[in-house]
Amino acid sequence: MMEPQAQQRGIGMSFPQFDNPFFVSADRTRLKQIVINLLSNAIKYNKERGTVLVECATSAPGSLASSVKDTGAGLSPEKMAQLFQPFNRLGQEVGGVAGTGIGLVVTKRLAELMGGVLGVESTAGEGSVFWCELISCAAPQLIADNGDAAASDSPPVPAGARPRTLLYVEDNQANMKLVGNSSRGAPTCGC
Repeated sequence: MMEPQAQQRGIGMSFPQFDNPFFVSADRTRLKQIVINLLSNAIKYNKERGTVLVECATSAPGSLASSVKDTGAGLSPEKMAQLFQPFNRLGQEVGGVAGTGIGLVVTKRLAELMGGVLGVESTAGEGSVFWCELISCAAPQLIADNGDAAASDSPPVPAGARPRTLLYVEDNQANMKLVGNSSRGAPTCGC
């Protein structure tokens, strides 16, 4: 998804290869937003023909950290102090790089809402490393109900009403769980 943007500037991208997958407790869509924003920034604020290196490793016990390292201009300590201020583009508003100055603010907040942390390490003239640490978890398990259990969990149909079948197609695990719970009469709020 980010490759065309990187190719326009001649930026090489390197992603980790895993023997075993890692899993984190996170909202899938919001995690994608975090990754896309960090990659986009690493490309936009990189030097021409620079590199972007993505790494993923266990950090503290029970945590997994993903980092995005660029070979851009880096940040001075003064700019680092202003980094997560809304609408502050750190002087880039006069350059040719499009943006509003809220991407990192939103990204940091999304990480925090999922129980994680977003941070940065940067050296002026050498580049930056933005990292997101989230709570690690075991691989998700798909639990298949047999037909008899599903029938006994069905909500009652009012007298005289025809039962109906609804086909719901979904690939988001949280949404599937929500719809599965609501079809069994469980509360649908609190998500």
